[in-house]
Amino acid sequence: MRNTARLDPMMMPSRGKDGLPLYQQIKDIITHRIINGEFLKDALLPSFRELSDHYGCSLITSKRVYQDLGREGFVRSVPGSGTYVTAGLDQIKAKRLSILQQAFTESVELAFLNGCSTEEMRILFETALEAKRQERENR
Repeated sequence: MRNTARLDPMMMPSRGKDGLPLYQQIKDIITHRIINGEFLKDALLPSFRELSDHYGCSLITSKRVYQDLGREGFVRSVPGSGTYVTAGLDQIKAKRLSILQQAFTESVELAFLNGCSTEEMRILFETALEAKRQERENR
């Protein structure tokens, strides 16, 4: 039996949400499901058409989602066969942590360049973390 990823009708993007483009919201939904182990390694993802029908987007948007996920190492496309999840959960989490580490490093560098103290950076981080926690609680 083929390991096929199914789309969840409850996980739909919200047009205009957080100012993110639709393709980014769809990509985030799929990435979240891969990271959380809902879409397992080697799972066949929905076709471009299935993705576009499900999310009400164009085929171009669906292709961009999978292209971006491919560039980030989450999926691989096999011509004539489909798009598959490429990595296991540990590999994916390590990649995401690496991306986050780079973003944190760049943020710290920018803060230092703008004269922020270590204490100011800690306060900024804790404020952002608390705001995100409250946002998630209010969903």
